[in-house]
Formats: sequence, C-alpha cells, structure tokens
Amino acid sequence: MLQYKKYYMPKSKEELFRLMEQNAHSFDIISGGTDLFAEERTPFNGQDAAIDISSIEDFSIIESKCGFITIGANTRIQQFLEEPVLLTLCLF
Repeated sequence: MLQYKKYYMPKSKEELFRLMEQNAHSFDIISGGTDLFAEERTPFNGQDAAIDISSIEDFSIIESKCGFITIGANTRIQQFLEEPVLLTLCLF
C-alpha cells in the first residue's frame, strides 16, 4: 500500500499549485495511483505528500486546435477509444 504522510485531492489547478508550494517540493503527483500500487516495493518512497490530480477536470481533456492535439494528464484509456478526433486519425 502506498504510504504518504499527507494525501491531497485538489479540485482545481489553483488549489494544486497552492498545495505544491505548501509542500516544499516534497510530493508526488498521481492520478488515482493504481499503477503505483503494482510497482511499490517499499512502504515509503521518500516523498512526504501525494497530490492526486484525478479530480481536476481541466486535466481530463482531448482537444484539437490549429492542427495540434492536446491530451490531458488524467485522460483515461476509454476516452482514447471513444474520442471522435482520434478516431478520425486512426488508420487501423
């Protein structure tokens, strides 16, 4: 199990940045963290806090503008599979 001294789940980018500043660069940014559970070998990885960005909607986007595609840090696999912008580019 992941062990941190503090765990935060901000709801906005502003709250995220405030938490990053308050925790003096001793944090991990995670999005749910399920991939970390499988990799963990020791009970404590050295960072004091975990900041879980999975509740920040701004990071769960796929959008196309000016010929570029932006994919947010929280984008889920299902979003990739269903996103019309990506489906039109797919050459299976």
